[in-house]
Amino acid sequence: MGFRSPRLHEIISNGHASLPTRHANAALALAPSPGTTDGPGVPVRLFVASLLSAVIRRQLSSLGRELERATGGLLRPVPENSEHLTHVFLGERREPVEDLLSALAPISCFARLPIGLGRAGVFPGRGRPRLVCLQVSDPSDGLQVLAAAVHQRLSPLLPDLGGHSSKTPHVTLARFRRGARRRDASAVEAQLTRSGLATWVGSDTVAAIELIQSRLSAAGASYEVLHRIPLAGVDPGRPAPDA
Repeated sequence: MGFRSPRLHEIISNGHASLPTRHANAALALAPSPGTTDGPGVPVRLFVASLLSAVIRRQLSSLGRELERATGGLLRPVPENSEHLTHVFLGERREPVEDLLSALAPISCFARLPIGLGRAGVFPGRGRPRLVCLQVSDPSDGLQVLAAAVHQRLSPLLPDLGGHSSKTPHVTLARFRRGARRRDASAVEAQLTRSGLATWVGSDTVAAIELIQSRLSAAGASYEVLHRIPLAGVDPGRPAPDA
């Protein structure tokens, strides 16, 4: 099934498809999209990102679950099959999603970007640990240019968006549970070495950007892809590379 209409979206929620489809056993499923997200006037938590390809997401989700088990519950992996590169975090928004999509549409002219992945580690390197992240190599700096363009397109609609961040690109694999200390980080770093994640390397291609809604709960975050904008070289009338 391809992305033939903006009225299709992907549901990502803790590794389970939210609606029955022919992909019901997959973490990513396609379903008819509602006209709005949580209803008119209700603020929604949004960000613009690029999902990694399906094969890489499956591999990293498996490694994340193994890491959670091996570290005795110190970590909470990201929702299964949702590994991504965040370009711009929008925060809580009431603006119509259609307006955001219209502003982002010209991003489709950007070329697809080859990236390198590898060498998972704990962030930050000092103080209380927060994340287990995978480094992303981008020799052309194309990701920074893409993120800056996304920010530029959305800024007129979202004047409080703030300045564009130049954070080093990364992929979050897991988050430390509340109250984690530096000794917990050392235990996780040791497991990263034992599991091979500390030296794991791979490659992928950024083939699209997605507007994603994040929902927070006591059980963790869940993500809903509201719309996908393929980058140049991807035909939106055909199955996406990660479908």
